Amino acid sequence: ERWAGVRPRGRKMTPILGAYPGRDGHFIANGGFKIGFGIAPKVGEVMADLVLDGDARGIPEGFSLEANLP
Repeated sequence: ERWAGVRPRGRKMTPILGAYPGRDGHFIANGGFKIGFGIAPKVGEVMADLVLDGDARGIPEGFSLEANLP
């Protein structure tokens, strides 16, 4: 048996949260790396606000998709 505890992360080592550009109704919540489980409740809260109300104010600027694009 093998196991690879992969920890997804962006280039900046910050989570990537937001709407997927060009695909209405698609969203990204990825790249939590080592802190992913610890911040999961807050990520769920801010992503629910985004998905249900279109409110992205709870997403820190550094975690936005735009901040993590090359």
